[in-house]
Amino acid sequence: MKRAFAAFSLLLLVQGAYAGERFEPGLWQSTAFIGGKKGRVTGPRCVTTQEAQSMNGSASAIRKVLEVDPAWQGCAIGEVRTEGMQVDFTATCAGAVVTTSRTTYRGSSYEGTITVTRPETPALAMSIRGERVGACP
Repeated sequence: MKRAFAAFSLLLLVQGAYAGERFEPGLWQSTAFIGGKKGRVTGPRCVTTQEAQSMNGSASAIRKVLEVDPAWQGCAIGEVRTEGMQVDFTATCAGAVVTTSRTTYRGSSYEGTITVTRPETPALAMSIRGERVGACP
């Protein structure tokens, strides 16, 4: 569950991964839903133009950000893909815990799914939604 929330937090950073306007810098708030029930709300968090630009581009640029993010220390970043407004990635932690993320961005909002799979336990799936709530102070 801790890694699932790390993936959720990371989505606040993976918000500029497309050369178009996949994601706008500014104040963002995100909500996780588990089993259809509202869960953790994060933010508002200021995503600077520089942060958005650091993620703006190719799958390899996104991979570099994931690989240095403290939330993913000790994890192997697997496939990272971008297609249009969608960003997908996987990470394997502790050799067996696999996190899969798929997020679709719409400039001032996003939604997606995060699934965490552990050996011999049911997968934990959550949906996420985020929205830009204003400019950074």
